Amino acid sequence: MAWRPNAWIPAARLALALLLAPALAACSRESADPRGSRGQAPVRIVQRADCPHVGLLADAADLTRFRQGGGEDLTDMIMDAKVVGVSGSCDLSRRATNVDLAITIQATRGPASGTRVLDVPYFVAVTDQSGQVLDKQVFQARFEFPPNRTTARLTGEEIRLVLPTGEGVRGRDFAVSVGLQVDEKELAFNRRRGPR
Repeated sequence: MAWRPNAWIPAARLALALLLAPALAACSRESADPRGSRGQAPVRIVQRADCPHVGLLADAADLTRFRQGGGEDLTDMIMDAKVVGVSGSCDLSRRATNVDLAITIQATRGPASGTRVLDVPYFVAVTDQSGQVLDKQVFQARFEFPPNRTTARLTGEEIRLVLPTGEGVRGRDFAVSVGLQVDEKELAFNRRRGPR
């Protein structure tokens, strides 16, 4: 899937970008350890030095969803998902930097889930050097749990980012952030619980 990030944020996405900004600010510019570490999934990107930094947002690495009106007890859990890997590559052309990504997610179906099919939303966002969100796309990873299985792992479709470069703009002038799409309540839960 080819995706050409916009160089501006339409008004409809401005509120979403403002919600995302605090979580994106938490993203480190350092590369993640390829073996992973506490609270981080391995990020394996084959790239050149002029490619954008690709990182997993710590606050969006997990998504625990509870049923409406319930508490935050295990019996109220609909699903628990986490990013367990990001892989891809980067290459340069005369007018663009191409970044190919694939995100691996592990999901657990909770006791409060009334279905064997769960959709886990995840995002890919592009920022500039100041951390300003230039564009963001949300994708769905569909998990279909067979009988007697509550945990599954899958790698989403490959996503191609085509970042316009040239005239003083290089691939490394951008950053790419990935994570699970969480709402404010789920983000607060992640921050209270801390990295896993």
